[in-house]
Amino acid sequence: MINPFEKLIKPEKHAEKIEIRKIVAAPKLHKPGVDKYKEQILAGKTIKPIVVLKHPHEELYAVLDGHHRFYAFLELGAQTIDAVVMKSSKFLFNSTKDGWLQPTTAMTKYIRVPTIVFAKYINSFIRNPKHLKLPREHLEKFKSKMSSLKSKKILKLKKN
Repeated sequence: MINPFEKLIKPEKHAEKIEIRKIVAAPKLHKPGVDKYKEQILAGKTIKPIVVLKHPHEELYAVLDGHHRFYAFLELGAQTIDAVVMKSSKFLFNSTKDGWLQPTTAMTKYIRVPTIVFAKYINSFIRNPKHLKLPREHLEKFKSKMSSLKSKKILKLKKN
């Protein structure tokens, strides 16, 4: 028997093709995330398998991880998707299907996405501190926010 954590650590090694029509997923989505995956799929990039919980008595699966990937494939009309299948109780299956274990769209938009972007910048900085380049729109937003804070006298900067 395969350790369930092994499946999560190396999903591509344990993925199998599942018919999309047999998969259910809560529709809490950050639409730009779905669009990003659609672009990657159309560009032929390798997409990490989703993780699904199998219903204990039916040939039905609920998305535990990979909602954006799932909906991207669904919107593109795919018939199957690579998925890591995990055993489940009926309670856990239904909780997953109904979205109780999925973050809200606000959490994705305001916490998960910025955290991922921040982590990429930090990793880039650690690899090569002298060559970190922030996208122009990030710099402009930062300058604007700093100006706003200074004008409200929330932030006091001393000039040397």
